[in-house]
Amino acid sequence: MRDEALALLDSLTGEQRAAIALPDDRRRAWFYTPNDHGGLPLSAMTPAQHDLVFRLLAAALAPAAYATACTIIGLENVLAREESFRGGGFAGRDRLRDPGLYWVAVFGDPASGDWAWRIGGHHLSIHRTFAGGELAAATPSFFGADPADTRLLGGGWLRPLAAYEDLGRALVHAHPDAVVTGDAPPDLASGNRPALSEGDAPMPPFRLMQLGEDDPPAVDPAIPLTRAPRGVASPDLQPLLDAYAEQVPGLSLAAGGFRFLWAGGVERGEPHYYRLQSDDWLIEYDNTQRDVNHIHTVLRHWTNDFGADVLAEHHAAHH
Repeated sequence: MRDEALALLDSLTGEQRAAIALPDDRRRAWFYTPNDHGGLPLSAMTPAQHDLVFRLLAAALAPAAYATACTIIGLENVLAREESFRGGGFAGRDRLRDPGLYWVAVFGDPASGDWAWRIGGHHLSIHRTFAGGELAAATPSFFGADPADTRLLGGGWLRPLAAYEDLGRALVHAHPDAVVTGDAPPDLASGNRPALSEGDAPMPPFRLMQLGEDDPPAVDPAIPLTRAPRGVASPDLQPLLDAYAEQVPGLSLAAGGFRFLWAGGVERGEPHYYRLQSDDWLIEYDNTQRDVNHIHTVLRHWTNDFGADVLAEHHAAHH
């Protein structure tokens, strides 16, 4: 990743470098909504620079995760058709659903060993943080899909996050006591907050995008985050945890430390949400919007998102 980031930076003009290099105080401001994510968008780069961006992304992800990320970006064109190619929308956009509006940001100097980067746009937010030349954090890690299911030629279906939906539903059928409420929340409880806290609950759309204030949605009392894991403990969680661990090369998540809870309907086509949580990790999934064809997923760490723990230790030891 260091080498690919340096190659990308070397390819940029002065104006592009000024856009891609963000100060550290903007590193924790992240989004999964269709607004400006900060940095340099693909639309402001040359095709050769696009290649360098995707080389960097490929260096951060295993092949399956890379293919999923590229599919999510491409879904913007499918979503545009679903919405009848409606115009710009907001925030100065010429096009609302635009695969060119995925932003790359670099924080610090990759050559120094203490640096970070991200790529983010609608339904994709990948973060990597380094300390002393070593990977310090790979969360938050957000993968979404809208539409979640798309018909293909010959009766096939494009379902980039199918494993997360199907394995989760199989789990709740095997463990019906995981259902804590029949009402699914409208979005993830953690939202796009820079850090996780007890009591976090779904955020309203304009607040998610930092475009204004609106009233928070009403949710069942079972939905806000609790620091202590809640739900069903079972070795049956392992296949679903393995699927999420594929987002970060080398990551292992052991079922023994996790609990699983579900909210909403348990049959296909019914709005639903689930949570996998351990003392250290939080995984959230929801599929409630656009006639239950709109998936959000996020992998987070309770204390080390954006490398908070590792960077604190590194700075204490070396500064």
